[in-house]
Amino acid sequence: MTQKKRASNKGPASRQTRAPAGCLFWLVLLAVAVAVAVAAREPIKTAFVRYFGKKTESAREVGGAPPAAPPAPAATPTAPPADAPGTAVPEKRPSADVRRELSKTATKPPSADVRPALRRARLHFIAVGPDGTTSTVAVDRDLPQSDSPLRDAILALLAGPDPREKGRGLASMIPPETRLRSATVSSRTAYLDFTESFRFTAGGLEGLAAELRQVVSTATEFPTVDKVQILIEGEKVQYLGTEGVRIDEPLSRASVAQ
Repeated sequence: MTQKKRASNKGPASRQTRAPAGCLFWLVLLAVAVAVAVAAREPIKTAFVRYFGKKTESAREVGGAPPAAPPAPAATPTAPPADAPGTAVPEKRPSADVRRELSKTATKPPSADVRPALRRARLHFIAVGPDGTTSTVAVDRDLPQSDSPLRDAILALLAGPDPREKGRGLASMIPPETRLRSATVSSRTAYLDFTESFRFTAGGLEGLAAELRQVVSTATEFPTVDKVQILIEGEKVQYLGTEGVRIDEPLSRASVAQ
């Protein structure tokens, strides 16, 4: 009986003694768990950010401002259209190979096949017979084309026959020092102004007549010319030479015919 009482007396006291010890154990265990969690927080957070691309804690949990957003990529400038008004279009330089070929072309001499445009003209020279009489012979020449075909033809006539024509026995009765001052056409009449030397040629009347036939026949080959007015130094004169061949009026081909 006494032992049972002792046992019963020890039971509550023993439980009271074990209760604080058990609480202390759990407190210590909780403290250790908290310490381990705090120690492992940063590695866990780092690993989570690395694998999932964002932080697991809010700004309130880390005690700071929310993380700044990554800077937006710089916008790539787009070139305006080439034909936009006010837009300077950069000059496109040709490549080195193209520039080299262009320089060769620029320094290359013109091809021999390139020839100036020509116009067919009919000139009249003189053939002298065995008895001394003269006759007019027409020859065709290809002259460079210009805006003054009549002037070109008369200038070629004043230059005389070329070597091939001389080989045929042709000559000119126009004095070689004669120069053409002007050549114009008005109302189907050609006005040919010569220097003073045109008035004097060898061969007397026959030579003067042959000289006129050369000029009048050559000028009237043009369809716009019917007659020729001879001028000397810009003026009308009555006669050629000292023996007198009248030139004070326009001459037709028929009026100077042989």
